[in-house]
Amino acid sequence: IHLWKNNIKVIPLNFFDGAGELMEISLWGNHIKSLHRNTFSRLYNLQRLDLDHNRIAQLSADHFRHLTNLDALHLGHNRLHSLFGDTFVPLKRLRVLSLDHNSINQPTKDIFSPLKKLNHLFLQHNQLANSLWAIHLSGLQSLLTLDLSANRISELPEGVFSLTPSLRQLRLDGNFLSKVQNSLFPPETRLLALSLLNNPLECVC
Repeated sequence: IHLWKNNIKVIPLNFFDGAGELMEISLWGNHIKSLHRNTFSRLYNLQRLDLDHNRIAQLSADHFRHLTNLDALHLGHNRLHSLFGDTFVPLKRLRVLSLDHNSINQPTKDIFSPLKKLNHLFLQHNQLANSLWAIHLSGLQSLLTLDLSANRISELPEGVFSLTPSLRQLRLDGNFLSKVQNSLFPPETRLLALSLLNNPLECVC
């Protein structure tokens, strides 16, 4: 079901009752500020949930506790600042998570660690800054794509990408990086593409 740009501000509590067979919901481009903890409680078969381009400022595990079959969750272009430690715990099968274009600056440590099957994580255009984001990558053994562009990152901590051994594509465009050490990528790294556009990189040749 696609409900794009319908000027929806509030989702009625029982709106999805009787829709338990739905596999995809898109609420892209509305004006939703918050979600009731039971909004998606009966959608056991849901695989894709798109909440991009809304005004959501806060999330918790209660919002997703019944979405155990969810494969893709899109929360880009909202107003998220913080992410609490249990937010994504119910989403054991999630493979795609988009949190781009928010104002996230204080994610709880290991916020993504329950997402053992996550393949693609999009965090571009947030406020993760410096090295604080590094500790939140632990547990992402299946991660293939990571986008950290435009996050004001000025340094990459030693060993940070040893936490993501399956990583194939890494985007760090538009940050404040002046150098990238070879030692950041351990020998077992499977990285195929690294993008560092628009960083003040210093030549060490």
